[in-house]
Amino acid sequence: MKTHRANVLCRNGAVAASQPLAVSAGLETLRRGGTAIDAAITVSAVLSVIEPGASHLGGDAFVITHDGARKKQQAFNGSGEAPKGASADQFKTKIDHHGFKSATVPGLVSTWFEIHAHGGNLSMQEILQPAIDYARDGFPVTSGFVRRIAYHLKQFPNTDLFESLDIPTDLRAGDPIVQPNLARSLEAIARDGRAFFYEGDIARALVESSDGWFDASDLARHRTRVLEPLKIDYRNFKI
Repeated sequence: MKTHRANVLCRNGAVAASQPLAVSAGLETLRRGGTAIDAAITVSAVLSVIEPGASHLGGDAFVITHDGARKKQQAFNGSGEAPKGASADQFKTKIDHHGFKSATVPGLVSTWFEIHAHGGNLSMQEILQPAIDYARDGFPVTSGFVRRIAYHLKQFPNTDLFESLDIPTDLRAGDPIVQPNLARSLEAIARDGRAFFYEGDIARALVESSDGWFDASDLARHRTRVLEPLKIDYRNFKI
């Protein structure tokens, strides 16, 4: 299979992601005694910093785990719900693609803590530290990062999105970027847990910035659902 992505080589472990920095962070979590779940959270968090156009704290998560000792699988549905105040007549012909009315309750952070409770080993502070470091100290942006900015500006030339996220719009590939507000958010999540995101300062900021689309109870009542994954027998294998 052809790929333009760089490989990070190691022994006694495997991590796959769309960005080498996230792969390296996940491998380091494994090296320090973390489980596969710990490494997955590390990778997810790092991607929320270095590839915010594809993964960010406002997104969702879907996970399937396999416990080799117990031969048991679990599915984690981290999709968020629509706000309770939403109704079909608020959308004329289709759901908005952009803006707060396109959003559901973010499920990613909840899923981090849910899967960690089912198989994490390291503390959330240790797991999230690589993402915190990249947000606070910076990282070199990729050409894909730059292209996403250009594409968004072409669609919405008057947007103030990047200014609100501490992201300059004149970046070139290789330029360093720091995101101090994101670093502080990740630090607070690591220190104070999921409640900080769903009931604390971040929740209040989400409610305020959505112009009332969300209210406090929308975020406080959200839970990641733990389910039996769908299965089918195929040629003596269970898929």
